[in-house]
Amino acid sequence: MSQKPMVDRLEQELAGRAQVIRIDVRSASGQELAESLGLEMVPTFILFDKSGAEIWRKVGLTNRQELLSRIDPLI
Repeated sequence: MSQKPMVDRLEQELAGRAQVIRIDVRSASGQELAESLGLEMVPTFILFDKSGAEIWRKVGLTNRQELLSRIDPLI
């Protein structure tokens, strides 16, 4: 939950340029998706390219600047 305000802000900043998707790992469908993505810890940040291929993954806490430095070259 400590990453939520940062993710909320990024979602607003990137609106129309990148899609932010959150998974509720407490729900049945979220657990299924998390398992298919190999999520072992929350939070986990994953970036996918436009074709859906995973290009970067960060497990654990991160900051806005790190995420933007990974996202900006893709959009």
